[in-house]
Amino acid sequence: MYIKNNKIGTLLLAACLLAVSPVYAGKISGTMTASATVKEVVSATTVYQLPSVQISREDIDRGYVDVRDATVMEIRTNSRKGYYLAFEGGAGPFSAIAVLERGRTTLLADGKGMVHQAAGQGLKGEQKALSYRFYLAGDAKPGVYAFPMAVSVAFD
Repeated sequence: MYIKNNKIGTLLLAACLLAVSPVYAGKISGTMTASATVKEVVSATTVYQLPSVQISREDIDRGYVDVRDATVMEIRTNSRKGYYLAFEGGAGPFSAIAVLERGRTTLLADGKGMVHQAAGQGLKGEQKALSYRFYLAGDAKPGVYAFPMAVSVAFD
């Protein structure tokens, strides 16, 4: 009887072990593609803006007045194509305005214009210090004049 009971016990133990053993399902694999579009952004903060331009008698004799670092801006962009500095203004005793930045001079027609600025990869920030040469009109007089330019940033 012991052998018979032992066989039954062994069968019961084997059945219990099979019942608690993990069951493995077949493997399923697949591919999923995801994409994202990052919107280009540009922001500008004016750190400093010269409020006025002073014209002296010597400036009138020379025909222009140079103003160094008159506009300082902090600009951040993630655009790989860069951005534009947009200029508008030119009122007052000025016949033409040139923007000087990092060795590049841009003459603005009618006090308006855009200057392309290159950018690298990722979110980049930089400080721009802009200088100007204001060419004086024939009827310019010595004095202090409101700064004639407004600067903004834009994409094309």
